[in-house]
Amino acid sequence: MIQKQITEKIKEFNTIIIFRHEMPDPDALGSQGGLQKAIQHSFPKKNVFVVGEEEDKLKFMNTMDNVPDKEFEDALIIVMDTAIKNRISDHRFNQGQYLIKIDHHPETEPFGDLNWVDTSFSSASEMVCDLIANSPESLGYLQMLQDYYSAVLWEIPDDSSTQIRQSKRFYMQVSY
Repeated sequence: MIQKQITEKIKEFNTIIIFRHEMPDPDALGSQGGLQKAIQHSFPKKNVFVVGEEEDKLKFMNTMDNVPDKEFEDALIIVMDTAIKNRISDHRFNQGQYLIKIDHHPETEPFGDLNWVDTSFSSASEMVCDLIANSPESLGYLQMLQDYYSAVLWEIPDDSSTQIRQSKRFYMQVSY
């Protein structure tokens, strides 16, 4: 199961830098911030950063970190909600040691060392919920804090509202 592979990579690295697409929408910011909070909660000694330009109207969802280039050298890079490389918000995505792509859009440009692309999900945020749900022992599923859920729940309806495809899985995940 790919969720287990992703969790194992998260365990392996001390520095994790999470990216998303340029001109972020609530799904990009929510999946990025939600994954950051889940990792920080489960592994408080890890350095977990989020990068990309700020979106003034959505600053309440998540604030980006200023990360020096040196931090990228031994980092796990996770790119959220981005189908093609030229839309990644920060050009340093290729400077890490290992790259994971998590996306719900149709695969048009494979990139990274590990790709979890699944169009059956309504949003990247739903994929983060699924990652946590399928990794309870390592991502502290039952102990998730309210700020994680509020970050993720902002964007699942936003990104999926145009697709109208909330599934039974969506409702099961948000009911926790």
